[in-house]
Amino acid sequence: MISSCGDQPQPVKVSAPVKKELPKPLNLAKMYEFSRKATTPYEDGYVVINGNQYVASYKGKIVRNDSATKSLIPILDIRAEFMVDRLFIYPLNHQHYVVWQETDHLGVNTYFALYNNGSTQPEWRIKYHGPNPGPPVVDSVYAYVTALGLVGKMNMLEGTYVWKADSLYEPIKKRFHKFDVPLVYEKEVHFVDLPIRGRKELRDTIKLDRFTGERLR
Repeated sequence: MISSCGDQPQPVKVSAPVKKELPKPLNLAKMYEFSRKATTPYEDGYVVINGNQYVASYKGKIVRNDSATKSLIPILDIRAEFMVDRLFIYPLNHQHYVVWQETDHLGVNTYFALYNNGSTQPEWRIKYHGPNPGPPVVDSVYAYVTALGLVGKMNMLEGTYVWKADSLYEPIKKRFHKFDVPLVYEKEVHFVDLPIRGRKELRDTIKLDRFTGERLR
């Protein structure tokens, strides 16, 4: 029907949906990870912390190549039964918090420990029966840690969990096999599952309350 007044229809303006911007995660420090210059796991690992090179043997003996004195300073010695094949470290005054994956005759496990400088005995040590420790993130005296089926917030000085979930791994779907760097927000922590090449493409995310560990939707 044509209007008798001869008015032309006016275009209707449709507002574009407003995209909600995701908040940026807090700028927290990551633990230092040793890397090897060669492909063999029996080679030494290296990392630079505050201008000094740290060297770790495959048994977990760590020394610091002091740039001022040009000398090797003992830091700690894990004394692994067989092999340390992934190792993270973080200095805490006169101590070092370490996370590592160790192979022994019974399998592959993940360890968390605190050592005084130059010590061969930890102040405390926690063993987790599973591999794949991911890069921990440090928040004051706390560390957000991961491994196979494990996410948690740990007090690095006391060797206790503030909270944790350690039965997440799903062997059929291969969910929560290995985690990326934790994303820590003001009130939440997101643990992102890494895809398995050739088997899984989607990345699952576990969202937990930063302070209580309660699972969020």
